[in-house]
Amino acid sequence: MRYRTSMRWAGGPCSRWQSSALPINTLSQRTIRDILRGGEAVCEQAGIPIAGGHSIDSVEPIYGLAVTGVVDPKKLKRNSSARSGDALILGKPLGVGIFLRGVQRRACWTRQAIAP
Repeated sequence: MRYRTSMRWAGGPCSRWQSSALPINTLSQRTIRDILRGGEAVCEQAGIPIAGGHSIDSVEPIYGLAVTGVVDPKKLKRNSSARSGDALILGKPLGVGIFLRGVQRRACWTRQAIAP
């Protein structure tokens, strides 16, 4: 399993909140411990304390870290300032929900939106 921290902060990150949903009847305690320690190690390496978190039982493993921090307002990127023609970089495919919202707002035509 690979962990990374990719946030860039002008004033530095303050803390992270750890959240996990893990199948406790499927994964061994050692594997669960390794997952949690991996996230802890990345935070420690970056000098970011884990402020807390929660874990629940789940059918499939899910793990994440939420970051709080300080950033220079002049360097802040806001989604509200996007303009037509700006590049949109997707980390994963868009879901049906966002597609339907675009159709509802007449932001795209169905044939154009689903064309290969």
